[in-house]
Amino acid sequence: PQAENRGTMQAGDAYVLGEFVRLAEGSRIDVSGELQGGTVLIGGDFKGQSPAIPNAKTVWMEPGAVICADGNDGGSVVLWGDDACSFYGSISSRGKEGSGGFVEVSSKGLLNVVGSLDVSALSGRGGKILLDPTNVTIGGVAAGFINTPCPGANFNFGANATSTIDIATLTGLLGTAGCTVT
Repeated sequence: PQAENRGTMQAGDAYVLGEFVRLAEGSRIDVSGELQGGTVLIGGDFKGQSPAIPNAKTVWMEPGAVICADGNDGGSVVLWGDDACSFYGSISSRGKEGSGGFVEVSSKGLLNVVGSLDVSALSGRGGKILLDPTNVTIGGVAAGFINTPCPGANFNFGANATSTIDIATLTGLLGTAGCTVT
């Protein structure tokens, strides 16, 4: 898909929904705006919990696919797949004078996160990133994986009573010291 809304005062929304969703290399969704970035829902809504938005079984975002929700305040981007979500592309929800936005890349099943995430703010507070699979294993993460200047950015791993979080190493996970990891 090629969806553009760049430069308008009020950013729009973009929903890409279906049973199996694939954002191919070269695809670009841009809901950036002057005041605030818009909303992008790929495969579902926040934590796959909205009864109004159908969930995809799988979501695949290829390398070279781009989603932008930048603005004075960053917007909101969600990638959700019930069975699997594989993220290899690039997502930005940057803030200019305000705050960085919100990005969720999640699945109840398999979650692969290899792409680039940016919720930075030039002069405001960094945004939030949520990765929320059932179980989390972190290891061998490349430097600069999260492009979020700190302080003020929050990086959250979802967990509940039946989840496990196995952190082999956080070396290089965050590009700059001072971020919050929850």
